[in-house]
Amino acid sequence: MKPRSFRLYTVAWQKIDDFGPLATARIDKVDAPLVNQFAAHLQQKGFAVISVNNTLRTLRRALFLAFEWRLLNREPRTVVKLLPGERQREYVLSEDDEARVIEAAAPSVKAAITLAIDTGLRLGEISALEWSDVEMTDTNGNSTPVAVRVRDGKTKNARRRVPVTKRVAALLETPKTTARPDVPYVFTPQSRRHAVSDQFLTMLFKKAVRKCNISEDCVFHSLRHTAATPMGAARTSPFVMLKFFGWSSVKIAMRYCHPDADQLERAVAALGKQSSRGRRGTVKDLAAHAASLL
Repeated sequence: MKPRSFRLYTVAWQKIDDFGPLATARIDKVDAPLVNQFAAHLQQKGFAVISVNNTLRTLRRALFLAFEWRLLNREPRTVVKLLPGERQREYVLSEDDEARVIEAAAPSVKAAITLAIDTGLRLGEISALEWSDVEMTDTNGNSTPVAVRVRDGKTKNARRRVPVTKRVAALLETPKTTARPDVPYVFTPQSRRHAVSDQFLTMLFKKAVRKCNISEDCVFHSLRHTAATPMGAARTSPFVMLKFFGWSSVKIAMRYCHPDADQLERAVAALGKQSSRGRRGTVKDLAAHAASLL
């Protein structure tokens, strides 16, 4: 488990442990009314909806683990319901704001911000990136970065190869060739030997955002949304985006992909051609062909 995830679970579990009726209840006696009572208690204490929901997600995960470990004889799907009204932070930077934030950022975080915008890598994936993860190729006798590899991450699909833009390649090219052999990490604070922390990158990014008078809704994770939004608008297949961003489900990609009328008409025209040729095919063939048009 990532240190950041461990801290979030620890904070959430402390709230559960502080609420006596829930903390002392038998696992098989935890029901929807008790969980709703717990959520109301947190709200009365002044916790925001997102904080309450994060705690409820921790409780839900614990109950599902109890079911997997056969401590419960029923799936707890209807026991924990999240509160409505959670504010979704899906801020997307405009091209002008991208340039402003990069310009305003401290030198030690400029390259990390650019990498996040152009590759959509998660915060933890960037901080853990090592020089051995940067794939190089020879172009006219010069070694040029062409991709970065994520060795581990948040989901089962997190392990992936992500091609880089020319802008990112230019940022990584010189540091890659001059990197100290005893420092494996791409991003280090003040030229130290250990990896930069997520908190360090987050702090410097927030400073740059505030300096540019951009909304507080813009957090480091917004750079991932900033990368995904134009890719979806360019009609990229959701399955390609799934592979590129390392998402856990294609449903996440579908949030960025919105087939327009022209795409739908082309899909129907293609079906008409198949019919006129007398080719029936299988449902699997039909689905694969329709997906290729999106």
